[in-house]
Amino acid sequence: MTLALALVAAVGYGISDFLAGLSCRRAPVTQVTAAVQLAALVPAVGIAVASGTAPSWSVVGWGALAGGGVAIGSVALYLGLSRGRMSVVAPVSAVAGAALPVLIGPLTGERLYATAIVGIAVGIPAVLLVATAPSGGGEPRPGGGPLRDLAFGVVGGLGFSVMYVGYGLADETSAWPVAVSLLVSATAMAVMAVVATGRLTPAALRLPLLAGIVAGTSALFFRSAASGGALAVSSIVTSLYPGVTVLLAALVLREPIGRLRACGLALTLVAVVLIGL
Repeated sequence: MTLALALVAAVGYGISDFLAGLSCRRAPVTQVTAAVQLAALVPAVGIAVASGTAPSWSVVGWGALAGGGVAIGSVALYLGLSRGRMSVVAPVSAVAGAALPVLIGPLTGERLYATAIVGIAVGIPAVLLVATAPSGGGEPRPGGGPLRDLAFGVVGGLGFSVMYVGYGLADETSAWPVAVSLLVSATAMAVMAVVATGRLTPAALRLPLLAGIVAGTSALFFRSAASGGALAVSSIVTSLYPGVTVLLAALVLREPIGRLRACGLALTLVAVVLIGL
């Protein structure tokens, strides 16, 4: 069940990031990020309130920590997706995002089976291969290059790494950690959007609103996967989401993939199978 939930989260995050990155090419990043976070609140708060419970102070603390990670990670990732190659920025963010949970998971008593360890060992270089392999043609967008894409990916990934840890270490199984985190990040991003642009323009943000609904739902799936001592495995599987973003970029934006990157995508599937055994 953990593997299935994490896979659903990975697909959702991949779709959401593609939609948000595409939107950032048409609207200010702060406005897109605010719209995504506000829309993500809808499923998260809805499920949390429907549970009929109130969040503990511990959950509020871990949720707030995760919310800070969401805000930082989203801004960096969306900037990278809008100004660089989606097929580079997204995988780099995934590698950075998986690092901290993989280190913390075993320290909290999480048990990793041999096949899961092999799967993780395959998954990390697979994502790196997707990130660094030549794309087979095309040029990045003006204003930077590989180092810029790397920087955006690393900062974004570290932010999401904090989010993963916050969700995984919250001491209850309800949706409140996700709801609190998104409330924190949505508030921060709404303030930033108003300060940066002086307004919010909902008419230009229909696509980000859809991205937010998908992202909020994906966060709930990840939270369910990571609860109960499955932080490391859930984080690695969810971090395979760039494969979805890369495929969408290839299909919709015609970004070339190249043979080595295609091999990396194939290896991510192998990693998922091994982790799920």
